[in-house]
Amino acid sequence: MFNQLTYLKTWLTRPRTLPTPLGQLVILAIILVLALDLRLQSVLLTEVDTPIRADARDHFLYAYNLRHFGTYSRSIAIPNSSLDKPTPDALRPPVYPLFVSLFIMADSAQLSLKSLLVAQALISTLTVFIAFTLFRTFLTPSLTLAATFLTAISPHLVTMNIYVLTETLFCFLVVTAFWAIARVADNRLWPLVVSGLLLAVGSLTRPAIQYFIVPWLTYLVWHFRYQQPIRRGVLVLVTFSLIFGIWTMRNLYTLDRSADNTLMISTLHHGAYPGFMYNDDPKTFGFPYRFDPKTPQIDKSLKTVIEEIQHRFREEPAKYVRWYLFGKPIALWSWSIVAGMGDVFVYPVTSTPYTYLPQFQLTHMVMYALHWPLVLLALAGCIIAWLPSSLTRLSKPQAFTARSISLLLIYFTLLHMVGAPFPRYSIPLRPFLYGMAMFTVAIGVAVVRARIVRRIALPETNLQ
Repeated sequence: MFNQLTYLKTWLTRPRTLPTPLGQLVILAIILVLALDLRLQSVLLTEVDTPIRADARDHFLYAYNLRHFGTYSRSIAIPNSSLDKPTPDALRPPVYPLFVSLFIMADSAQLSLKSLLVAQALISTLTVFIAFTLFRTFLTPSLTLAATFLTAISPHLVTMNIYVLTETLFCFLVVTAFWAIARVADNRLWPLVVSGLLLAVGSLTRPAIQYFIVPWLTYLVWHFRYQQPIRRGVLVLVTFSLIFGIWTMRNLYTLDRSADNTLMISTLHHGAYPGFMYNDDPKTFGFPYRFDPKTPQIDKSLKTVIEEIQHRFREEPAKYVRWYLFGKPIALWSWSIVAGMGDVFVYPVTSTPYTYLPQFQLTHMVMYALHWPLVLLALAGCIIAWLPSSLTRLSKPQAFTARSISLLLIYFTLLHMVGAPFPRYSIPLRPFLYGMAMFTVAIGVAVVRARIVRRIALPETNLQ
């Protein structure tokens, strides 16, 4: 009996090295091949109905005008008229249109759409690999591979490559920024520069992340409060500001204002409809603002939209408190795209391998079944990450990475609790969602193992 207990205790407490380094590489290679297969087949076999529409149309026009006129504008130039040159604007940030402009023919208005989508598929596959290198800084080898596998097969991350939209590039930039952030804890300076640079470029791809620099820098200074915190914070802030400042200076010089707040007004307005419906009418689902006769007045300015939201809270406080505190977070992290075709598709598709290829059908079924358990596990992980290290038994670098990711997920959730919580906006954060879900599993397994070891130790003590 004593020998059996001793053996079990030794087995439970020994370091987990499986899979072996070679085994990890083999499994990672298989995951990356699967990721590439899903993404390439998706962009090559999917037919999108009118792919250049809505947001995609804006990105194309910006790219076209940059390519042919050297002007950042979404207006359409008409030769031999008063509108023969596009008018500069700043509605959308510039990085993704710059990327799209690489795929516009120099001698025509034609966009090499397939080349663009294949490039996005390759970037998305590279994101899976970078996510692996991020996960392994705070997860066990097995759970690192599990989180990487979930990232590889996520239908949302796969299908976003078929659209001329920012999600794929933004996801790559943010995951890469956190790859650098995970190395900040190693007391090296270059990750501070790289993370500041990538967060700035990410902010110029999707502006939602531009304010994340404030809470993360606050945490950075607190974490390194005994190790030159001001120097580290200033280094990140200066790098971020230098890159982001180029866009601000351009706007001031060209437009006499630092930014265009039209999108901010829209996101506040579009998020002010409980259940994404106008007057609870199902016919308005997804686009309630189109049915609201007050929309032109609401969209006049930031002041008018805030006044309208305040008015609605006064009129129906219980309804709007429920929507803003509970309905919005649930909506943001839900499965189906709201303002779009639905399920994992934004613009309508007439053909998709998700309807007939077995690997697509299987991965969709698995991820759909796991979706809400993963969201709940990630939520638990965001809380657990802030517990004392004496309870979680995390090293300082592991705690720093887990808390930084937790801060990102909390920040995005709070941001969209204020604005529009369309599920599409959470898609670029899915790798972090899967990483934090596996983080919860890792902590749970460690706690259970520790309890078993303690219980085994008691009979050993009595036998002795």
